[in-house]
Order: sequence, then C-alpha cells, then structure tokens
Amino acid sequence: MDKFDRFLEDIIIKTEGDNIRWEPVLPSSYYEYIFQSQFAYQAFSGTYDNGKHKYKLIFVNKKIPGLHEEWDMTVERHYSEVLVFDGNTLIITLNNNYVDDENLTRLGMLIEDNNSSARELLASFE
Repeated sequence: MDKFDRFLEDIIIKTEGDNIRWEPVLPSSYYEYIFQSQFAYQAFSGTYDNGKHKYKLIFVNKKIPGLHEEWDMTVERHYSEVLVFDGNTLIITLNNNYVDDENLTRLGMLIEDNNSSARELLASFE
C-alpha cells in the first residue's frame, strides 16, 4: 500500500467516523479540473483535516462510454475520482491510476449513504 492508498484509506476512515461530512455539489462547478468532465454526473464536497491544514475534497462519479470487445457493443463504465484542493489549487487527483478501484467504490458507497441530503431524505424511514 503506497502513500496514495493510505491517504484514500484515511479519507474512508474519516468518512465512516463522520469526521468528513459530504455535501452534494454541481459537477459543472469543477469541470475545468475533472478529466473527461462531460461524463461527470454527480459530485460531493467535503473537508479533509490532517491536523495541520484543511483541504477541500471533491468526489466525482462519471459514466464513460466504451466498446465491450467480446460483445461488440457500447457499454458505460463507472469511474470515480477524488480531487484534492489546497485553496483554489488542485494538488492531487486520486483515480484508478493511483489507487485501488475497490476503495474508490467503497468511498462512493459511503458518500451516497451518508451525504447531508441523503441523510435528510432517509431520516424519516429509520
């Protein structure tokens, strides 16, 4: 496990412990930073505090069309990435080039279930 995987794991742990609160945001607000932004359909914002400094996190979900070679048909593939900002400067992008896809999916599921809007909607069903 390298430093990027450890960083993502810490984001997951802090999300599970409610130390990072995620809020839905418009993906279009971050199009200039998102790779293949035209395929972004959902984004969430949170704050990561390492004890010395606070960083803005943007979690992005994308559906990217591609060709399935065995079936010779177009399919949509799901991709996620985490953008890390220091102020207005993008400093790290965590995507499947740097971290394990399973951990990005795990974080996405946590955010889907625990973001502020979902909590408000689902509270009446508890």
